[in-house]
Amino acid sequence: MLMAVVLLTTGSVLEKDLCAAQKLPDGYVYGTSSMYLGAAQKAVVDGVTYQYRDDVENENDIQITAITVPSNMKKLVIPEKINGRTVATLHMRKEDGAAALAGITELILTAHIYYYREHIVICPPPNPDVEGNFLVPSLEDYFPSLEKIGFSGENPSMKVKDGILFNEDCTQLLHYPQSKRDVEYTEPSSLTSSNGYRKSKYLKKVTFSSNSSYTYTPDCSYSNLETVCIPANIKNIWIEGFAHCSKLTQVQWHNGVEYILEGAFSHCTSLKKIQLPKSLIGIEEGAFRGCSNLNLGTLVLPKKLQWMQAYVFYGTKCKKVTIPDSVESMGAHAFSKQTKVVKPAYLKSAKSKYIPNDYFKNSYFSYEATALLKRKKKGKKKGYPAIDIERIWGTKKKLRLKKGKKITLQTKAELMLYANKSVSGYLDSEILKFRSSNPKVVKVTKTGKLQTKKKGSAVIQVSLRLNNGVFHVKGYKVKVKVRG
Repeated sequence: MLMAVVLLTTGSVLEKDLCAAQKLPDGYVYGTSSMYLGAAQKAVVDGVTYQYRDDVENENDIQITAITVPSNMKKLVIPEKINGRTVATLHMRKEDGAAALAGITELILTAHIYYYREHIVICPPPNPDVEGNFLVPSLEDYFPSLEKIGFSGENPSMKVKDGILFNEDCTQLLHYPQSKRDVEYTEPSSLTSSNGYRKSKYLKKVTFSSNSSYTYTPDCSYSNLETVCIPANIKNIWIEGFAHCSKLTQVQWHNGVEYILEGAFSHCTSLKKIQLPKSLIGIEEGAFRGCSNLNLGTLVLPKKLQWMQAYVFYGTKCKKVTIPDSVESMGAHAFSKQTKVVKPAYLKSAKSKYIPNDYFKNSYFSYEATALLKRKKKGKKKGYPAIDIERIWGTKKKLRLKKGKKITLQTKAELMLYANKSVSGYLDSEILKFRSSNPKVVKVTKTGKLQTKKKGSAVIQVSLRLNNGVFHVKGYKVKVKVRG
């Protein structure tokens, strides 16, 4: 029997092997289920013309590949059998002349159209011309006016609630009819994944499932949604998940979101304000690109943010943005030309004179965290990828100074460039942060300059400003004793 739908799941060794074999991104594989045999055949049932092909696995089953209905028909009931053979799959094919059934508002499926749990695969958004994707894209692409789905009998692998198609235990939402008239919908908490609300015409507000296994927003692109409620269990805003939602004005989310993926909110032209979650770690290319009415004002990005790719806020209104010390890399044109960008000094442009090597020139990012080293023999500063820093240490562990004395701390670093090849030297202070345990005794500036204030003792803590994410380099301490 053929696989009838394609759903999202994660994590098996088999999936990763298939990804590698087919040269697809990690986490993506195309369905490899069997197709049909022979040329398309025609049959007329209750005034409806069906084109179908033989199922390759079962000679008693067929796949419907195109349907022609009378112009005034609103309700379409798929027959259980055609010419004595069981209808197993609804697989609309352009090759067989399948066209949109724009007048159909209600579709009744049969108990014989199956969804097999063991055939769940990961793939990009369903495509009717890709082998292995059958029922779901057929509904999405060929029934634009559909308001309701039903079954003529009990289906062992799918069920319908309020005209919405689910799998048998309601853990996956298979299809929400595009023209369903409800203006608000709250997903049941049993859901662990959803095919989403792409091109939904009437739905204005959706609240996603609060199930802890539900971690990605589904595809809601090109819909008329105005408000989306994203609970704390969701960690990722999916690729183009809300792209071209031209009426979207409100995004309600919690501090659980860690990644906003490529084009997630691109071209949401009615979106005027948004508060980024404090939990945010990464923003992919073009996440808010083309949101022409999004006014970010003076933007202070979340302190946990580690990277942002190209064009993330390009085309938005933003006067000034402060890039936090946590950011390891930033893509080209992340903001519009009129935006004043205040960034950490350690983020060096790929065109910087300190970065002559190909590691940065070929980088996807425009700005990279850079370690400037001054080697004793040569005396010139040279930039290296900060990610290669293995360890840092001070030239002094203890200092005894007089009151009113000024001194600059010197930090050395070792960088592992590749196997068995390292380089060391004096590390520029711009990538370091300094903290005094007792500023009233010893004050330290952001460049590592000490100024003794009065008699006493203090400990100066020195660490990387980038000590987060992939940077896990231990800092060092300097004990300072001040004499009167």
